[in-house]
Amino acid sequence: MPPKVELTPEVLAAVQRSMDAYCELEGDALAVAWWLDASFSAQIARLDVLKHAATDDDVISYVSLQLAEPSFSSPPHDMARTCFEALGWRLKPTYGPAHLITALPQSAHSSAHARLAAITRVQRALDYWNYRQGTDPDPQSVDDNPGEPSRASVRGTV
Repeated sequence: MPPKVELTPEVLAAVQRSMDAYCELEGDALAVAWWLDASFSAQIARLDVLKHAATDDDVISYVSLQLAEPSFSSPPHDMARTCFEALGWRLKPTYGPAHLITALPQSAHSSAHARLAAITRVQRALDYWNYRQGTDPDPQSVDDNPGEPSRASVRGTV
């Protein structure tokens, strides 16, 4: 019988933060997939995000898109990374054990209201991120109010 391991409250709190971050990343991945799907005329077939266990809670290692019609165009790929950065995630390639999160925008069972709310949340985060970066907003923007902070800026990671 293996020895019983006692976990300190600090370790338990760190584990809970990591689990919360993973759940948040799952929601953000689906929201980004829906935003990309709406912005690029249903070209997005699949969005994959790789999160390594040994990194900070706000770090993702890899973002990959599978397009419905393969092309050599990089705007959807670049925008996917930008969306995650705007939502407060940091991109840092890392090797080792990882969790793969897959978002399939066409097969997710959610109401139109939930999709619209998620798309709006991503767009507002992008608008605020562009405002903070001093760059022009995305020409496909559906919300011209960059003054509202994203959830990521509230976390202090932007």
